[in-house]
Amino acid sequence: MNIKKDLSKILAATTILFPFSGCATARMVYHGVNYKLGNYVDYVDEGRVLKSDDERAYEQELLSRAKLESVINGDDHVYVLHVQGTPYERGRQQGILLREQVRENVSFVNNLRGVYEAVLDKKISELKDEIKETTDSELISNLNKKLESKNKELYYLENGYNLLEPFIPEHFKEEMRGLADGAEVSLDAVQFYQAVGDIAESGCSNYVLGKDSTANKEMLQVRILDFPLAMKVQKNSVVTIAKPDIGNSFVNVGWAGFIGTVTGLNEKKITLVEMRGNNAVDAYYKANEGERKETLQGIPMPFLLRDVLQFDNNLEEVTRRIENAKRTNAYVYVIGDGKTDKSRAFITDHELFQVYGADTFKDVLSLVEPDTSFRQIDDVIFGGHNNSLINDKISENYSRITEEMLKEDFNKALAMKDNLQIAIWNLTNMTLQVANADGTSGEEARACNQNYVFIDLNKEFNWFEH
Repeated sequence: MNIKKDLSKILAATTILFPFSGCATARMVYHGVNYKLGNYVDYVDEGRVLKSDDERAYEQELLSRAKLESVINGDDHVYVLHVQGTPYERGRQQGILLREQVRENVSFVNNLRGVYEAVLDKKISELKDEIKETTDSELISNLNKKLESKNKELYYLENGYNLLEPFIPEHFKEEMRGLADGAEVSLDAVQFYQAVGDIAESGCSNYVLGKDSTANKEMLQVRILDFPLAMKVQKNSVVTIAKPDIGNSFVNVGWAGFIGTVTGLNEKKITLVEMRGNNAVDAYYKANEGERKETLQGIPMPFLLRDVLQFDNNLEEVTRRIENAKRTNAYVYVIGDGKTDKSRAFITDHELFQVYGADTFKDVLSLVEPDTSFRQIDDVIFGGHNNSLINDKISENYSRITEEMLKEDFNKALAMKDNLQIAIWNLTNMTLQVANADGTSGEEARACNQNYVFIDLNKEFNWFEH
């Protein structure tokens, strides 16, 4: 888990000139070319659904209960997708309406997986050769440790979904099946796409601002998602408004074909974000004696969070769900409740579960950054790769923070090099502003430098009443 990889180097490996030698190199070239071209032919499965007259009538009825539109701000846009019904129906609605986008994203992720598997195969072969060619016992020991680490990474890439599968609720399996049927794409490829969130965790910054901290007395929550731009899924960013047959309606900010949640809100004004928890968890264990525990034998993090949106109505219910879940890796969850103007943070790994409010969260921050003096702010929780900077920004502007200030100052300062997506939730007014990285690379490609698309969530939820 938390596989560390430099995607630019991986992609550079695919430019090896012909003739090439060895299966691993051939696979790198093959998957790398498909990745760069966005070629999804390997994952298309047009025989998944036989299009009889009855089947076509069924799809028409499904689509009468769904809607797709594009919301634009200058050169930037997001797809806004409305789906409703059973898990299978919602998956199939997305698959049909976003068929090309789902195929493209599934291709990006799975071809990139193929590239990296080939890179690991090649590295493992080289390490084995090095071990055979030396008699230095210390060097052999170090090489064996590297070999063990690379074998572990390869194992998780090849078996990640299968390890997670026994812990995945049936309704997600049905939704994935509907998505694959609707997009006419390989179910296996769809399944791996969902597992990426636990196999390769992201680094992020998140903060919740209570009403007293903002100029307009509004509760705001910000999600800065820092994840490799080379994933390319930002091209097909989707805000899904879902009305399940059971549970709450909810908003999922993500990408075509990814049904889990890493950024979302439900109709009860519960909003949530996550970030990799290595630093916070390691700091906690350092102070309290212990060691981080991670596994892929648990419910995938994005599915756990989407269940929060669909089934939980308040912070107490959210707390019980996360505490009782069979968790996987080290994550920090930041949850806001727009009805009570309260927020909580959860520091977790497979076994660890610690809950903090705005009045105690600075205790964790002080463990992570002991040299920083964190201000006690009663209605604010924040965390990320640079806690001292977030602390300074909020403290210096307390009671006069606006959404425009967040966009033009806070988020640009906090976003990392690979800033894939930013979401700003206004829990008081039920609005969303979302920005996505563009398709290029470099500083200007980051989401924080793009236009934000505005969405009125009251209006979007009300669509289902038409």
